[in-house]
Amino acid sequence: MNILVYDNFISLIFPAIPKTIPINFPSSNEEFKTIDNGTLNLLGDPGLKVVQIDSVWPETSASWAKRGSVPGRLAIEFFNRYKKNKKPIRLIITKLRGLQWINMLVSIEDFTYVLDKNASIIRYSLTFKEYKVVI
Repeated sequence: MNILVYDNFISLIFPAIPKTIPINFPSSNEEFKTIDNGTLNLLGDPGLKVVQIDSVWPETSASWAKRGSVPGRLAIEFFNRYKKNKKPIRLIITKLRGLQWINMLVSIEDFTYVLDKNASIIRYSLTFKEYKVVI
């Protein structure tokens, strides 16, 4: 499995793949109570997908990191820049043999990272939300 994000100029490969990647695909359903039929559920449109990635990034190059990944400091700069600039990026998650599992424009909803002075890794949590281009 591989995870990467990119815009038209820069791509970033995630160095470590978490065991699980939660993907939330909500709906805008509405419940309402009736006099005779109890509670009914009115099915609404699908909401925007949310992808959560919690893993680690090495501060420098590491033998266990995916080939082509960058040091953690550069990853932090990348995600902070796109969050600050309010620009969507493309998230791609592939399974074995390159089959795409996810390929969508996303916004960075939340980015939390923890620096540990005694460790050579950066623990992080990234939350991406599907971004739809309005035409």
